[in-house]
Parts: sequence; C-alpha cells; structure tokens
Amino acid sequence: MTSTAFVSRAGAAELHASGWLVLPAGSGAISRLPIWDRDAALFARLSPVAADAWARAQGWALPSCAHYDALYSVARHIDPVTMPTMAQLAAEKISAANTKAVDAFRNGNMRSLAWCTAHDAEVFARLKAANWSGEPVANAGKHWADSGLIYGWWRKDGTKIQNASLAHKNSAHTDYATTFHAWRPSLPGDVFDPIKAPEIQLIQAKNFTNTTRAKVDWVVLHSTENPIKPGTARNVALWFAGAQAPQASAHYIVGPDIVVQCVREAAVAWAAPGANATGIQIELVGQAHHTDWLRDGAGTTDGLQVLRRAAPLVRAICERWDIPLKRVDSAGLLAGARGITSHASVGAAFKKSTHVDPGGINDARWPWVEFLAML
Repeated sequence: MTSTAFVSRAGAAELHASGWLVLPAGSGAISRLPIWDRDAALFARLSPVAADAWARAQGWALPSCAHYDALYSVARHIDPVTMPTMAQLAAEKISAANTKAVDAFRNGNMRSLAWCTAHDAEVFARLKAANWSGEPVANAGKHWADSGLIYGWWRKDGTKIQNASLAHKNSAHTDYATTFHAWRPSLPGDVFDPIKAPEIQLIQAKNFTNTTRAKVDWVVLHSTENPIKPGTARNVALWFAGAQAPQASAHYIVGPDIVVQCVREAAVAWAAPGANATGIQIELVGQAHHTDWLRDGAGTTDGLQVLRRAAPLVRAICERWDIPLKRVDSAGLLAGARGITSHASVGAAFKKSTHVDPGGINDARWPWVEFLAML
C-alpha cells in the first residue's frame, strides 16, 4: 500500500531558528540546520525544483557540494537516520531478509508524513542525547544542492552514503530523508568562527547516584589538578570509570582537545559535597595554583583553550536547566541563589571539603569576568 506523499507548502518554508553558519574566506553563509516547515513543524520537504525556486525567491540559493562539505567540517555529527527501521519492519511483520518486501514497504512509505515525522523526531532525539545547543548539524537528512544535485549523509569516517548525483534533477521527487539547507552571500559584519563545535565522548563513571532530577540549581566548576595536555580529560574519565575508581565522579571533563561526559545530567555526580544534589559538576583540565586560565597556547599551564571548549558547554547546560548566567559565591550559595559557582565556593559555604579549585582560595586566580563574557 502506498501512502499519500507529504510535500511542504513553499510559503511555510523558513530559515530555522538556529540561523546561519558563516563560512571561511568570504564564501558566504549556510544555514545551520535544514530549512524548516513552520506549518508541519518539520524540516521542509520540497522537490529540487521547488527548493531552488524558494531559495532564489529569498535572494539566496541552494548550497553547492563544497558548501555542504564546509558545513560538515565544523558540524555536530549524528549518524544518518535511515528507514525502515527494524521496529517498523517488525510492526508490519516483514522479515529483513525479504529484500523484495522491504523495498516495497520503503517505496510505499518513503514520501509519507509519518516517515518524515519519524525521521525528524529521531534527528532531534539524537541531538538532544548529544546535548546539542544550536551548533551546525551534519546529517539531518541528505540534501538538495545546486544544479539539481542530491548530496550528503556522511559517515563518521568522512565518506558519504549519498555521493553527488543528478538522479532527481528537474523532478518532483520528495522523500522522508531529503532536506535542504540555504546559502546566502557574505554580508558586512560576517565573522567566521573556526572553532569546531566540541564533540562529546561518553565514558560512564563507576560511582554516582543514578536518579532523575527535575531541577538543577548550580553549575560547579572544578580543576582536575593535572598539567594541561591533550588526552588528559579522557584519562581522568577512564580513571572515574575503572575498577579502581575513586568515590568521586563528574558530569563532564573538559580538556584542550575534547569534552567527555561521565554522568548524565539528571543523575548526581559525586564531586562537591553540599552541592552534589542540585549541581552539575564540570572538571576542567588544569591546576588551581598554576594554570593561567586566560593564556593562549599549547603549554601545560596555558588554560584559554580549555575555557574556550568549556564556555559553550556551560552555556548549553544553563539553557537546558534555566540556570542564570551569573557567578554565585559562597554567600550566594547559602542564600539559595542559582547560577555558576566553584568548588572553592562550595567548600567555603558548606564546610564539607577544603578544595579551592579551579582558581585558589576565594577564586582569586579564576577569571570570572572574562569567563562569564564568553558565555
């Protein structure tokens, strides 16, 4: 049985709220996510001809394959969402080994609203699981490109499921997995941000409280007390996860090279007695008494790369949990103020530890003004 094809109304297509990614070397900007259908609350599904006409009507264009490659180079990667899934086949009592039946099922449903909805729901579920906070995204479908091409669906090794093809040029084709971005020319004031959205590795800590909190009040900053080197964040995470793990953990560990998540945000990590129950704990690779947190470089005491990687993480956490982007000192903690604090302040407030990280006693070496400005 063939389902009715879903096609977006061109007048409902619009730039997604995540906005534009400015590309390097004055090569314009590409939308961070595919074009949105505000009527259906899905990514827009238009034919290559209609998508091209819509983009041109805005004064924009469909991106070239080179533009999509530039997006991929800085984007948050999620694996391609392909259908039918095993669950869909099971629901229809179709054996995955019966390729003829699978192909018929796919061809009968690939343009349906149900499959478009399921595809986009899975894309956003994967982004949520990766703590997405508006960064550019690769693989929210394969995409219409300029000149009638279809292109995309990158694997993690950089190869593509869908190489550039003119198979649907000048056609009315739409399907659940084919979306499209927009490209616009450079504008005055455009600035390319070369910092790649940090990938977050998952290494589960051994010791934490496995619960589901409804509220978080604080982001608590720590330092690991290691010299700053690539690989340290991963090594600390492996220590938290190992057979000889300490009676401690953190939600995230941030190094100059990577962010590692060790405990899901709704669970309780063991890092700052007094602020564990309603705090999200972030360990920064560095040392309270030695790191120069504002110095750029690759030295073992140069902390700015760690802060650059930590800032978008902290901002995203605060957005998810509605935490104010402000400092909370020890007095504020005792008064019940919500915001961003340090292990030193937690220790001073609740008298359950003597730690002074990440910036020494009274946060004397921690650049609060500069770090909050980065958020």
